[in-house]
Amino acid sequence: MAERPRGFAFDTGRRIRRPYANFPMIIESPWWPPLPPVGPVEPPIVPPPPVGPVEPPPIVTPPPKPTDRPLTLGNFIFHVNENGPAHHAEEFLENNVVRRGQPFSMGLLFDRKVDLEKDKLLIEFQYGINPLPSKGTLLRLPVGDALKEGEWSAAVVKADGQNVKVSITSPANAIVGRYHVVVETELAGERSRSRKVDIRNVVVLFNPWCKDDLTYLDDNTKLEEYVLNEYGCQFFGNYYRIGKRGWNFGQVNSADENGVLEGNWSGDYSWGTPPTGWNGSVGILRQWGTERRPVRYGQCWVFSGVLTTGTDQERAAVRAAVEHGSTPWTYESIITHEDVEFSISADEEVYVGQDVNVTVTIKNTGSESRHVTAHLTAYATYYTGVLGAELGELEQDVTIAAGGEDSVKMTFTPREYLDKLVEQAMVKVFVLAHVDTTKQVWAGQDDIRLLSPDLVITAPSEMTVGQQSVVRVEFTNPLDVKLTQAVFRIEGPGLQRPKAIYYGTIMPGKQATVTEFMTPMRAGKKTIVASLTSNKLQQVTGEKDVDVKRA
Repeated sequence: MAERPRGFAFDTGRRIRRPYANFPMIIESPWWPPLPPVGPVEPPIVPPPPVGPVEPPPIVTPPPKPTDRPLTLGNFIFHVNENGPAHHAEEFLENNVVRRGQPFSMGLLFDRKVDLEKDKLLIEFQYGINPLPSKGTLLRLPVGDALKEGEWSAAVVKADGQNVKVSITSPANAIVGRYHVVVETELAGERSRSRKVDIRNVVVLFNPWCKDDLTYLDDNTKLEEYVLNEYGCQFFGNYYRIGKRGWNFGQVNSADENGVLEGNWSGDYSWGTPPTGWNGSVGILRQWGTERRPVRYGQCWVFSGVLTTGTDQERAAVRAAVEHGSTPWTYESIITHEDVEFSISADEEVYVGQDVNVTVTIKNTGSESRHVTAHLTAYATYYTGVLGAELGELEQDVTIAAGGEDSVKMTFTPREYLDKLVEQAMVKVFVLAHVDTTKQVWAGQDDIRLLSPDLVITAPSEMTVGQQSVVRVEFTNPLDVKLTQAVFRIEGPGLQRPKAIYYGTIMPGKQATVTEFMTPMRAGKKTIVASLTSNKLQQVTGEKDVDVKRA
């Protein structure tokens, strides 16, 4: 009989697995604690306290760092409060951000006192995966007494004990992007180099304030809008029905937009965020930076917003004010042919959840009555102009007396269209009319964009940096059906990073409220922006302007 394998056995309820069956175990001593002894236990003998004063233990002083060894970098300090305002980069929180063509400063803390007569310092900037001096991606800057204008250079500003403050400048045509910083020291021919770590990096941007930079812009108003403003609008809809929503463009350091977003026009977004759910580019780029794979999901206006955000491509003179929609048709709203005139119209403002009414007006300008057959068809429509599901159809005959006027009216209800609408809730109506006696034919169309209800954001009109404020987002379900899979998304540049709040179900006519506690990080005029997505309603947004004061 074969020897039974040895090892631990785990009962999973279905079978016995022996992961260590092929590895015999040799136990030299038990791994459990010993059992307590039986019987009374003698208390331990505690020596009596000493009599008289107790001498303190001797103070052990660590030996001084040998001064015949090269300096070792202990800390790298980026002077955010000094560099930020000088480089118009104080809105960036995550990285050490500067603009090319002007000096910036940093502090270096070493393991011993610095002697500039003997210690040599060199700061190395590395760009990309394989930096090379021949490509300008490996820069070795000896730290001297003065900066060299128009080129990469470094100089000592102040040396105090173990601390050295250095100033660094770059040319106005420096490569834009992220540089790793390595500090090298030398003493008596012996060298020491700091490790390459992510926290020691500097991001260099275009500089539209620098006259020698190709992006230079001599207009403070445009600089404020095109470069510094983090908040704006995205326009959507079609040629005849244009809508807009807020968009947080943000100040985000993104290395590349290639592969950031995955497009989806299917209407099924269960594996990601619906395109209408995004409030701005910041949340998208943060997710992409963390996961390093395409973020789900986007459509054209989302691609536009992200492309406009990236500051490694600096939006020096760009602001997205792009209308994405279908090309206008060439039909006239009124077409006159022979003696019957036709026109089509729809309600100007229709909210999701209301009946949609389309009217074709027919006027007989002739001297005889006319018999007209009108055929109307309505479709859900994507913002690209592609037709979706059919929402309703109507065919009706009318007889119009000479000089008379009549109309054909088509109405489709929420129960007919709610489950068929796609993003942006757009509807296209086609009309084909035929005059029996004269064989006159008329074709027309109209576009309808159903409006979504707004979110109501309640917040103090004034906030203070570093002090918490309460923000509430409210929404009332206007439909006679429940909303499921409801998710609120809220953010605000300088106020709060993008955050998704899963709410679940909102019953008909009921109010849903989410509460957030925001602690402003930066002063100035800021905007809170929020959105709601659900199984029945998309493109539900709201915004609130606040003024943040310094503490």
